[in-house]
Amino acid sequence: MKFGGMLRRATSTTIGLLGVILWVLGGLACLVWTLYVLFSIFGVWTIFVGLLLAPVTYVASIFIVWFSTGHFPVILLAPYVVSFIGLALASIGEKIKGEDVYFKPPTVVQMEKERKKQSNTLGIWSLATGIIGVFWWPEALGVAAVVLGVLQFRRHMSKCAIAGFTLGIVDIVLALVFQAQGLYHLGI
Repeated sequence: MKFGGMLRRATSTTIGLLGVILWVLGGLACLVWTLYVLFSIFGVWTIFVGLLLAPVTYVASIFIVWFSTGHFPVILLAPYVVSFIGLALASIGEKIKGEDVYFKPPTVVQMEKERKKQSNTLGIWSLATGIIGVFWWPEALGVAAVVLGVLQFRRHMSKCAIAGFTLGIVDIVLALVFQAQGLYHLGI
């Protein structure tokens, strides 16, 4: 599952949107505080390293500040906890069925998937290129028939795709045989 999809679904509900806002603000506060402490102790170069390793800097921010200063950062616990509460709320908001403004209704999506499954266009094209490839330019049309047949297999298994795939293989074999005969007659 993609992370961006989770955020889109989480922000479709009020609780999820609140969670995402808390998570981002708490995480940024932890990151900025940690980068400030690293900068004040070690110098400018640590800002670049901290930003380059931003996820690690965020997760380990309490330990980084603690080991860098020698004092446990009690004040850093507040944005850290707020960040994790926000992440939990975003996760809850993603699971709640809310008003989904980013996606089509499930029935339309299911209908489109079913229509794509039932469509046999690629299978028909595979069969047509396979038949034409037997008589004319078998190298290119044979490869096209095989590729179109495989693409149709990924959607939905059809007899046209099987026939086109098979004819594509026959076209490629014929092309190799014709090439071998042509090279043989040239004396190679």
